[in-house]
Amino acid sequence: MWKIYAAAVREYKVTALTPAFFIGAVIVPAVIWGLMFAVGAAGLLSSAKPPMEGRIAVVDSTPNQELAERLAESFSPEGREEARRRQIIALERQIETLPEAVREEARRGLSLSAAMSKSGPVPDVDIVAITPEEADLRQLREQVRSGEYLALIVVTEQTIQIPVPTEDGSAQAQDPNNLGPSQYRIDRAPTLDPDYLSELQQAVHRVIQDARYTQANIDPATVMLIANNAPQALSTLVTERGDNAGPSA
Repeated sequence: MWKIYAAAVREYKVTALTPAFFIGAVIVPAVIWGLMFAVGAAGLLSSAKPPMEGRIAVVDSTPNQELAERLAESFSPEGREEARRRQIIALERQIETLPEAVREEARRGLSLSAAMSKSGPVPDVDIVAITPEEADLRQLREQVRSGEYLALIVVTEQTIQIPVPTEDGSAQAQDPNNLGPSQYRIDRAPTLDPDYLSELQQAVHRVIQDARYTQANIDPATVMLIANNAPQALSTLVTERGDNAGPSA
């Protein structure tokens, strides 16, 4: 029995503990599932459920109702295609940071996800921009409750601001809507699917960040490029027996 156990342990060490086995059995599937999750989380994969349809009220007090306009653009066919393109580019850049042994499998997984995303349901969402002067929030919430609106979103100029601590450590003053810097309000109807609520929130977050980049005169593509290309160290262990290059050297 001991000899059988020893032989099994030896065979396990020879096969299962090799880098090739670990990459093939663990890393590659993890990478592919990670890509599928990332693309799916961005609302790019097809779905059997009906697409999001309905009206969304946006009470926007930013100059020229900038956020409401950006949100409407994000739900247009052109805006969704642009979001899809940006997400795929970001994932492609992440793949380039992976070990060379898994890049090809990761690229295949991304190609499959991208192909599936082209046939996804197309939402029919109408963004209704409302000025603060025209808005009756109580009535709008009742319209959300009755299903006339899928959701009510309230954004202000403070929404675009990034919270900055004051000298005395106190919080910055809030506006009349009780919204502080970087905050917005969303009331949703019971009929709004949780997946579509997540998609809506992601769209709002994107337009807020893009508005911040515009205010700071920063190119969003440059920010994405920097964020997805972390520095990589090429390490070499130098010993009397020679050099050993590698990520853990």
